[in-house]
Amino acid sequence: MAEFRKAAGSDTYANQTGLLNKLDGRDVLLIWIESYGRASFDNPLYAPTHLATLRSAQAEIAGSGLAMKSGWLTSPTAGGQSWLAHGTLGSGLWTADNGRYQAMIDSGRKWLSHIAQAAGYRTAAVMPAITKDWPESRAMGFELVFEKATIPYAGESFRWVTMPDQFTLAAYPDLLPPDPRPDFVQIALISSHAPWTPIADVIPWKDVGDGTVFNEMALRGPTPEVLWKDRDAVRDAYRRSVDYVLQVVFSHVLQLADDAPLVIVAGDHQAAGFVSGSDSKDVAVHIIGPPQVLDHIEHWRWTEGLVPASDVPVRRMDSFRDNFIAAFSDKTSTAMVTQ
Repeated sequence: MAEFRKAAGSDTYANQTGLLNKLDGRDVLLIWIESYGRASFDNPLYAPTHLATLRSAQAEIAGSGLAMKSGWLTSPTAGGQSWLAHGTLGSGLWTADNGRYQAMIDSGRKWLSHIAQAAGYRTAAVMPAITKDWPESRAMGFELVFEKATIPYAGESFRWVTMPDQFTLAAYPDLLPPDPRPDFVQIALISSHAPWTPIADVIPWKDVGDGTVFNEMALRGPTPEVLWKDRDAVRDAYRRSVDYVLQVVFSHVLQLADDAPLVIVAGDHQAAGFVSGSDSKDVAVHIIGPPQVLDHIEHWRWTEGLVPASDVPVRRMDSFRDNFIAAFSDKTSTAMVTQ
């Protein structure tokens, strides 16, 4: 608590004005993909499927005129507890356990969303997995919070997963009331959360409607009790689940090309070790936007496109907040934070 309060009190950016001015009032969208990590790139059980999807999306997005850069961040967690990753990236503090997470919440530290709000953004969090009171959200800098109860999904739940990610991505723009300010929106997707059954199909966006189109998919087997008796079947379900999310995320990004927001797509953590096949905590992160906007992160030395090179420098997730602010603000140093 003392350490985090000191960090909050000495925060370089907490009381600065004019930050994020290099975004020129452009919308920012931060999309979290559940259980999406380095295994999608280096585990032969998953890489052929996921890399093919990423390369196909890369070609389509490039054809729309948008640029892409990808790199690696080390998450504070693996196998679960996504909020530790969300808190680490948002606050710039290393919240590797729930004690540190609560200390971060109580510290008064400004999240990236607070910084965006001070820069003139409307901030929102779209959180389809939140089904109970979420009082800590008041310390995160979100003006608007859309939880399961306030996202108008009329379909059946996918067991633990309250709604498929394609519905969440289709629905969130209509949740935001008219506002002249640009938007800074965090979306925490959940379709690739264990137990990875059932898995939705990708459907035409025009058919999503109120979500009842997904009802038949939500009733598919196998049940988790059956699936999890076979570790190979679990791994294959994980492969297909992550691939579904990659497809809908980048299809959604392609639809946004005319509005040209800045989109950040990040994995929150690796899957459990018996699924990921390693003890690495590295996750992929992609930034997509107009070429002239991505020029501001050229010094990050990330890989062009959606497939980060294996040897791109890996930085801890708590470095992202300050690096992002520095890259898109005139008043700050552009030196990389190398935590």
